[in-house]
Amino acid sequence: MAHKSFKLTFIFASVFLLFLCFSSPSFAIVAVELQTAKLSATADATILEINPSSNFGPADPLQLGTYVSPTGNKRYRVLIKFDLTSQVPRGSTIQSANLYLYNTYIQGPQLNDLKVYRVAPRLDWSESTVKWDNRPDWIDPGYAFGTSSNGWFRSGVTDIVRLWSAGTEPNYGFYILAPLLPSGTATGTFAQMTFASRDNFTNSHRPYLDVVYTPPAPLTVPNITNNQLDLSNDVITKKVLPGSGSDQTPPQISGVRVSVTQNTAEIVWTTDEPSTSQVFYGTSGFFNKNSPTDSELVTNHKVSLTGLLPSQAYSFEVFSEDASGNSEHSMADVFTTLEATSSTGGQSDGQSKQSSNPLEQANKTLTQKLSDAVVEAEINKEGTKSSTQNPVIVLSQKLGVNKVVGIIFIVTALVALITAIVIFKLSHKTYHHVKKHLGKKTEPKPEAKVETEEEPETKEES
Repeated sequence: MAHKSFKLTFIFASVFLLFLCFSSPSFAIVAVELQTAKLSATADATILEINPSSNFGPADPLQLGTYVSPTGNKRYRVLIKFDLTSQVPRGSTIQSANLYLYNTYIQGPQLNDLKVYRVAPRLDWSESTVKWDNRPDWIDPGYAFGTSSNGWFRSGVTDIVRLWSAGTEPNYGFYILAPLLPSGTATGTFAQMTFASRDNFTNSHRPYLDVVYTPPAPLTVPNITNNQLDLSNDVITKKVLPGSGSDQTPPQISGVRVSVTQNTAEIVWTTDEPSTSQVFYGTSGFFNKNSPTDSELVTNHKVSLTGLLPSQAYSFEVFSEDASGNSEHSMADVFTTLEATSSTGGQSDGQSKQSSNPLEQANKTLTQKLSDAVVEAEINKEGTKSSTQNPVIVLSQKLGVNKVVGIIFIVTALVALITAIVIFKLSHKTYHHVKKHLGKKTEPKPEAKVETEEEPETKEES
């Protein structure tokens, strides 16, 4: 009986919950359907360091790899772009995104550490004009690009596509890089992989981007009653797409200034209209790092960079985007972080602070003495201080302090060894000489002993 009552209670509760779900908006169940989009590339190109002023945009196939020339590694890189908004509605929730390229040829050593990056938004590129000399930069992190199946190479680029779909970053495409060959690789070595481009004669081999997404929720239309606009249920968020509307003028950037420490940099600038703040930076002329986007629309901008290396030159440029999606970046510039020193701020005579570590202080003292000795030797060489030069200092100048110390150590060891050998030989010779001399002195003793033994016998006979 109790079991039957439990079943009836369970059925009644289930029916009641279903009634709430379908009758009350607060309990409404919305069916979410995942959708898939297969996007074809809208632009792709190979850029070659060995032909820096040539455009290879229309060429097929795409080339990726490295060639070892007499002057060093020459790199082959791939740029590829997709129009995400053509099939994926802006604001969609990206569940997954994968980039696919079909491999057509492999030459030389296997390239294993291939990476896919997103192109830095500081500079867009065109298939018909891009070349090594005007190539864009890339942004970390990179995503592994490796074999999938049946000749296809795949890279999971979900995080990049999410940025593009949300409008957080502009879509300037993907940047595919191959590693350099190890130092010592023979000149003429060519490690290359080729992939079918969007111009390949086999349609099924052309690159594509596979995106799984959830479309954005439909917008609630405001109610209009008796010419009165009811916005109580309005969930429309004002967002003007880039290039639309009456405002198509990007913000004007001016007054870029930098203040640095050993490990940080603070960059400030102004714009003529409220806009976002971001800085792209990197070493060796590459803008492969960026600060987080500050989406607050302001005219006085400030971005702090941390984790920098001391005494390091960094290339940088600032980036701002207004409410209409118009963006602008400054001209590339360079700042250098301060040298890592332990100087005391209150000392104006340039002397460094004394170290609390005795070993470190002793090392500094020895280094200073050796430096003074070399300076003294240099002065002696010029004849401005003394006409007599210390031969050890002169040797230090020619060979370096470490080599001189090593030579002195070796000479001392050889002298000690030769001295030990001489002493050993003299000791050995002296030992045999003394032994021989003592042997001669002890020979008559047995005769004297015989004479003393015979005397008593003679006395007894008498």
